[in-house]
Amino acid sequence: MWIVLLALRFKYTVAVLAIGIFLFGLLAAQRMSTDIMPRVESPEILVVWNYAGLNAKEMAARITSFAEIGALNNVDNLLEVRSETMNGVGLVRLKFQPYVSPELALAQVTAISQTMVR
Repeated sequence: MWIVLLALRFKYTVAVLAIGIFLFGLLAAQRMSTDIMPRVESPEILVVWNYAGLNAKEMAARITSFAEIGALNNVDNLLEVRSETMNGVGLVRLKFQPYVSPELALAQVTAISQTMVR
């Protein structure tokens, strides 16, 4: 109860303090970093295979699994290989070690993909 009586007695002092807290809060919000996720330096390549007319099961059996095996056997410094198959579309995500040159990784993935297309 005493804080209410103090605020009513010193109206202008409380108003100036409230404005000061508001302004300092705005300044702090402007200086605060906005990046909530850490920067990750590991390159990734997403290979999209498109074959209209195949259902997901056939797409996985005929294209996506061969793309995974080809990448695992022929591409250097892979960290992780994931794939997802939908009707007519196969997605193969290749994640590399952080020190890998993206140009070299892309060249190797392109070479193995072109071999599979043939």
